[in-house]
Amino acid sequence: GQLAPGAHTITAEVTDAAGATGTTSVSIEILGTVTITSPGDGSTILNGATLNVAFSYSGAGALSNTELLIDGGVVTSCSPTACSWVVDANTGDKLKVTVRGTRAGTVLTSGQVEINVI
Repeated sequence: GQLAPGAHTITAEVTDAAGATGTTSVSIEILGTVTITSPGDGSTILNGATLNVAFSYSGAGALSNTELLIDGGVVTSCSPTACSWVVDANTGDKLKVTVRGTRAGTVLTSGQVEINVI
């Protein structure tokens, strides 16, 4: 089966033909996923309003260096679980919203949520 996100220790033990044994262990972290929890895909926001984005990380610990991306470009830094950004008049009628952050030296990116701007 698959290991759940979080810290794990994997141990291997071998026995040779003479009956001697050896053991070694390695510690690993299985990274989780980043999910935008609000707003939902297809939501609507007014031009000039504040877009509040909440997200979660399913792994152990917290993300660092979290950022909000609109249409693939970074628009602001975030707390470990939320971002806020004022919708710019020049953004167009749809926003492609993603969040990315770093955990254990690896950059993780959420799935995309599309927001309608009116």
